[in-house]
Amino acid sequence: MPEQSSPGRSWPIKEWCRMRGWSRPTAYRLIRDGELKTIKVRGRRYVTEAEDRAFIARKEQEATA
Repeated sequence: MPEQSSPGRSWPIKEWCRMRGWSRPTAYRLIRDGELKTIKVRGRRYVTEAEDRAFIARKEQEATA
């Protein structure tokens, strides 16, 4: 059986928002607009560590462009 790599840490939307200092409506707007990718497990949305880093990197790049 092939070994699968761990996807890393992930946060429920509520925790991710608290960590980033954003509101939940803002997070759901980002998801709706395709700016933030999430995974859904048993009806709950999670932001992976990889997507969190990629999202922040994209926003930093936009700010310097």
